[in-house]
Amino acid sequence: MEDHFFHHNQPDHLQSQLFSSLLESFESDVSSRFKSLFLNPRPVSEYISFSWIHRCFELLPYMNRAFSKLVVELDHPMSKWEADAAEAYLSYSLNLLEHMNLISSSISHLGQTRVCLSHALSLADASPSNALERLKALQPEEAFTKDLKVEETKEDGDQERACSGKDLLVHKALIFMKGIEFWVCGILLSALTGDPKPYMGMRTGATKLLNSSLVSLESGFYEELLEKGSVLKEVRDIKGSVACLVAAMEDGKSSNEVGELKMRLEGLEKMLDGLSKEVDGLFSEMLASRNQVIDCSRPGTH
Repeated sequence: MEDHFFHHNQPDHLQSQLFSSLLESFESDVSSRFKSLFLNPRPVSEYISFSWIHRCFELLPYMNRAFSKLVVELDHPMSKWEADAAEAYLSYSLNLLEHMNLISSSISHLGQTRVCLSHALSLADASPSNALERLKALQPEEAFTKDLKVEETKEDGDQERACSGKDLLVHKALIFMKGIEFWVCGILLSALTGDPKPYMGMRTGATKLLNSSLVSLESGFYEELLEKGSVLKEVRDIKGSVACLVAAMEDGKSSNEVGELKMRLEGLEKMLDGLSKEVDGLFSEMLASRNQVIDCSRPGTH
């Protein structure tokens, strides 16, 4: 109540400065989180890891909470948004929902491959030849990748719209958020599929929406990822264990890779399950917020 009174009892130019500073604080906060992803140890100094892409994902719910805080500080709830601000939020949320579905699909595909490998290992004692045949079938690079098609991103958020006042600040925040969202989801999709194309395509949209300091920071990572590839370190380790186990079985030798591979597959299962739950949680959260904006945009609800 005190903040509300304070906002409405200042000269217009002071209010404008206050609200602009709130937007700057929001962008600075999220930018700091983004920048922290590239601090030592560098994410692709060796290969990108599951823990790192999980940190990337965590930026999305953090950013959404920071945006909700900004809206409260501006004293500008969804029910007060004009059409352009509401449209910008619906565009942002639709992109995020679509990308969460793609990420869920990639997690599922990776999980299915893990299940197939686990089943092949379970046959190692009773039927070594059968186990070897199944392991060899899963040996190629494609076993842990998926030809995922991601439509080229549309950078409609960088166009000027007929917004003013608090709506303009909300719209600017959403442009910035869309850039972060494109980048994060591109990284996750490429890491989970082992294909750099989703990241390369979505990065184009991200760099058009983010400020130059963030783009220049990310450009070094971009070059390293293209050089070393986007396959997760944990997936590379599993492939290495499978290759060693296949070679040992073909030579008729025993190998400690069976136990090692089981541990790696169990670890991957836990990581995938944890990320899947977080993706589902963010999807539900964003769907609820999106429905709220739609309800507030209906005639007679203002």
